[in-house]
Amino acid sequence: MTERSPQPAKPVWVLQPVGLLALCPLLAAGGTLLTASCIALLFLGTLTLVSVTLAMLGRCVSSESRILALLLVSGMWVTLLDLLLQALVFPLWATLGIYLPLIASNSLLLAVGEQSLRRGGGNFAVQAEIRLGSCCALWIIPLGLVREILGTGALLSDSQLLPGLPDPLVITSFTAPLLQTAPGTLLVLALAGAWAARRASARL
Repeated sequence: MTERSPQPAKPVWVLQPVGLLALCPLLAAGGTLLTASCIALLFLGTLTLVSVTLAMLGRCVSSESRILALLLVSGMWVTLLDLLLQALVFPLWATLGIYLPLIASNSLLLAVGEQSLRRGGGNFAVQAEIRLGSCCALWIIPLGLVREILGTGALLSDSQLLPGLPDPLVITSFTAPLLQTAPGTLLVLALAGAWAARRASARL
């Protein structure tokens, strides 16, 4: 019997279609470089806290109670981060709106949390959250940057949301306000997917 050659490791930014679908609410929240960076950091922080907490619980949770424990832990950490952001940076918190609480029910977060709870290993939790968090950040932040430049014609157009940031830098007079809306996220994502598919086919 012939042995199958091992599949090459996928780049860290590669997500399955289901993963991209789960990432859409986070992408919609990142309409600018600032909000995209913020939502990416919050997702990474929530992913880390939830994974480590569930890995510590490990075998203490029965198989029948895994979903309940997963939802309670993710909801607890997202609520704490939401209240912390509201207390420290209220304008930025108000801009993110409903998208921040939606992190608690993100399927990517729940999938990694369930594996951490089932395996009960701290090493797996750390490795999984670093890979998934990096992958999501590599989608959220660049797309937020593109949406901001094409949608507003400037960089750091919402710098007033966070004290200490420099004034907006005007880059172009051409703007497409549609890209700043939630449906504009899907448009930019489709264009990015078409560009990536064209590059992949050109290499064949």
